[in-house]
Amino acid sequence: VQWLQELGHRSDGSLSALEIGSLSTENRISTCGLFEPVIRIDLESSQPGIQKQDFMQRPLPKDEGEKFDFVSCSLVLNFVPTPIQRGQMCMRFEHFLRENGYLFVVLPLPCINHSRYMSKNHFTQLMEFLGYSMVKYHESKKLCYMLLRRTSSKNQEGYDKFTKKHKFHDKPGFNNFCIML
Repeated sequence: VQWLQELGHRSDGSLSALEIGSLSTENRISTCGLFEPVIRIDLESSQPGIQKQDFMQRPLPKDEGEKFDFVSCSLVLNFVPTPIQRGQMCMRFEHFLRENGYLFVVLPLPCINHSRYMSKNHFTQLMEFLGYSMVKYHESKKLCYMLLRRTSSKNQEGYDKFTKKHKFHDKPGFNNFCIML
């Protein structure tokens, strides 16, 4: 929210938001006043105001009016079971975002800093390939926060750069988190 305010967005409810993996209707995205409406989905929700829905099964928007200005994917991508499915999820985001819309991704820091197959630079390149630019990035002790902006359509060639062929690190104790396209 602070990043969007720094970018000039006001708390006037003029932005629409899709929150993937929503746990509460009282969190910052819901109470800041920037977003109206906020559509909240989660795989196992039984709470009023949060739809029980798998993002990968959510029907694609039929037109621009059904798309969002902001999509939040906080601590969801790391729970997607396979690298290919993570890549499919990343490719699917564009269908739900308006041109120049924002994508907010939160991952556990080890997914970026302690993975054999992922790094901040590689994640940034992958998202640029899919048509996003990194607007803001922050690391806390346990998490990394990324605000990306949809700037263009995904590239049609070069998918082979985003496979599990290249190790960035190969140290004991590193994990195998990966996103494949």
